[in-house]
Amino acid sequence: MKIGHSTIPRMRVPALLKGKMTLFDLASLQGRWSMICSLPPFEFGEAVFLNQYHRTVQQKGATLLGMLSCTDPFPDPNLPKIKVLRIPLLADPLQRLRRKFGLDGKPCSNRCQSFILDPQGIIRYHLVHQLNWRGLSFLMEILKHCQDQLSLSTKPSLNLRLTTSPIVGR
Repeated sequence: MKIGHSTIPRMRVPALLKGKMTLFDLASLQGRWSMICSLPPFEFGEAVFLNQYHRTVQQKGATLLGMLSCTDPFPDPNLPKIKVLRIPLLADPLQRLRRKFGLDGKPCSNRCQSFILDPQGIIRYHLVHQLNWRGLSFLMEILKHCQDQLSLSTKPSLNLRLTTSPIVGR
């Protein structure tokens, strides 16, 4: 994975959304900013926290997705923590996403690994952080910086010419 060069693969992956199994098409992320967080094992409290954070991310014009721990690719969809969660939890049983993002197959620690993707699907940033407000606030600052940088690079340049005209009628 190379920051600024690698793009998210176009594929459909199994996902849990509000306790229901579905297929999530990664191509649907095209055209908008996205954050994919490889989540450590979490409980009900962290699920509620992720829902609150999901709203904050939406207000900044981005989409938040979780990627399930490699040790538990298909948790019981009837668990309260899974039913309450409003972000899609991507499962990666074949490890295709983990390989694309350069994540090893070892059991996940207590830290998140988050990736910021621009509207073209290009990976713009990778951050390892705690699953808490401080870690996610820092991720939001990075998202804003990436959005600002991209908008500056895509703004058309102003080609202003200074012309002098003779003063007429004195």
